[in-house]
Amino acid sequence: MGLGFTVNAKNINPDSTTKNDSFEFIECSIKDSIIDFADNFLGVRYRYGGKSKKGFDCTGFVQTVYNKFGYLTPRSSSAIKTVGKEVKRKDAQIGDIIYFTGRNAKSKRPGHVGIITEIKNGTIFFIHASVNYGISYSSTNSKYYKRRYLGIRRVIEE
Repeated sequence: MGLGFTVNAKNINPDSTTKNDSFEFIECSIKDSIIDFADNFLGVRYRYGGKSKKGFDCTGFVQTVYNKFGYLTPRSSSAIKTVGKEVKRKDAQIGDIIYFTGRNAKSKRPGHVGIITEIKNGTIFFIHASVNYGISYSSTNSKYYKRRYLGIRRVIEE
């Protein structure tokens, strides 16, 4: 996938014809674009089996977001370990898929997934389809997700 660019409009002079005029380009990675696209769904309700603005479940959400950019992801959270490559928590990056057990914290089987949006002081923030809050943000510092963390998969190599 290519890089997107945004022009900083304050440097544009439509009346200028000199060669010395310059444009400031701000590089936008595919991972940033994925997060921006995912943000468009904030507040959409949770819906089991859902994969549209009418409602999403966790894998339907991740699949919809990644598919928009040409990346295929599994439709089930238990199959998430088949996509991309495993990444150590300390090496996590924005755009990686984070996965957790489902409601049973003792299980070692993935039951929930999200997309990493930010990493701050060792805390990973992610966007996901929450049963209670729909498309929303959570972090690995929350008691619920801290106990259920299983791993991270990298689908996008830049």
